[in-house]
Amino acid sequence: MEGHSGDVLSVAFSPDGMRIVSASRDSTVRMWDTVSVSGAHLITLKGHSDPVRSVAFSKDDNLVVSGSDDNLVVSGSDDKTLRLWNTDSGNLLRTLNGHSKEVRSVAFSPDGARIASGSKDETVRLWEAVTGAHLRTIRFHSGQVTSLAFSPDGTQVASASFDSTIQMWNTASGSHIRTLKSCVYLSVAFSPDGTRLVSGSADHTLRLWNAVSGKQLSTLEGHSDWVCSVAFSPDGTRVLSGSDDKTIRLWDAVSSGDHVQGVKERSGEGLVLAFSPDGTLVVSGSMDVWDAGTGVRVNRLERHSSACSLAFSPDGMHVVFGCDDHTLQLFDAANWARPTMFTGHSRAVLSVAFSPDGTRIASGSMDMSVRLWDTVTGVHLKTLLHPYPVLSVAFSPDGMRGVSASGIFQSDVRMWDGVTGGYLSTFEHDATINITSVAFSPDAKHIHISESMPDGLVVLTELRCLLSVLA
Repeated sequence: MEGHSGDVLSVAFSPDGMRIVSASRDSTVRMWDTVSVSGAHLITLKGHSDPVRSVAFSKDDNLVVSGSDDNLVVSGSDDKTLRLWNTDSGNLLRTLNGHSKEVRSVAFSPDGARIASGSKDETVRLWEAVTGAHLRTIRFHSGQVTSLAFSPDGTQVASASFDSTIQMWNTASGSHIRTLKSCVYLSVAFSPDGTRLVSGSADHTLRLWNAVSGKQLSTLEGHSDWVCSVAFSPDGTRVLSGSDDKTIRLWDAVSSGDHVQGVKERSGEGLVLAFSPDGTLVVSGSMDVWDAGTGVRVNRLERHSSACSLAFSPDGMHVVFGCDDHTLQLFDAANWARPTMFTGHSRAVLSVAFSPDGTRIASGSMDMSVRLWDTVTGVHLKTLLHPYPVLSVAFSPDGMRGVSASGIFQSDVRMWDGVTGGYLSTFEHDATINITSVAFSPDAKHIHISESMPDGLVVLTELRCLLSVLA
């Protein structure tokens, strides 16, 4: 994604994952489409007069708050600002004044009602998102505040600082809860269940903490430069870190905190990953093959486009990539030779899945369709239409049925015949929920859907399969 004329200082995903907002030293905020790997530029938000340090989306996905180095002309002072934008129109809604130095970090509360901002002035300020009213100022730090995170229930905020502390405080009262002290902290994040914290530091390490007791659980070593960004996986079992050493690393957050993987991807790709069935290999969206045990790249595949999705066949002998050039590319995992190309979709292929016996492939696309393919011949067997872009496809354990989920701002879940691709039924649910993934239960009696929630959490829900379908 290219467009900024200065360093990119902050990025954030929208709650539904379909857009990215970026803040830059060029004093602008830009919004991008994440569905296409090329990342189409959607809109530029202008108004700040100095570098924009931090950005975050609101719960309803229609507001963006940005933190800046702005020196307000209207006040004639060194006051620094936050600005609130409408992401659809790009209009500036309001400017929040109060910090006396640069704003380094901003975050929305999980319910979208409040905004927290951290500044070089060593304070954290809490604001009402709707009115922009200043609620309170927190003065627990003696150094600039570099990162903020709300707990999943919104009752606490953790703030990281150059003063070598993480301060935790109550959002309702502003009262201090505890101090976590060790080194200069650059980033902080809560686990999805709110019981743990992960921090990234200037000493090149990550630290895992018990968010309830404040006890340090482990130190994760592996980076060779500042750790500027950290995040938990949706299930809380892994931690992802980004560093100035130009690597992204994945860590075990449950047992030993061991480093699981670290890669330096070509062109910054590799957000799509899959393990081989035997767990010995990892394939990334950049079409690189890695040894899962050592992290050594063992192959770099010839590519004709960028991958949006990928899957191993059940026997591990094939890998299929769903690509942004509208094709599927099937590789033989024995020799990784030139792929077989499947053509038919008219937009990017966002999801792919093998049938349990490996003879068929299902693909879901931005073109609002599911297509069923013969793995051996590449012949297109059937097309099933959805009302929205198809984000996820899955086969039942016996391969006799398939399920697909579509939607960005609305969603639709459909079941189809896993052999012929014929339509069977549509499941009733809250159509306003953003469903990002679907899967059958092992006994095929339920379908589990993953819902992208406004606070960034992923919630699993069961849909009971219709008796008429199962009969």
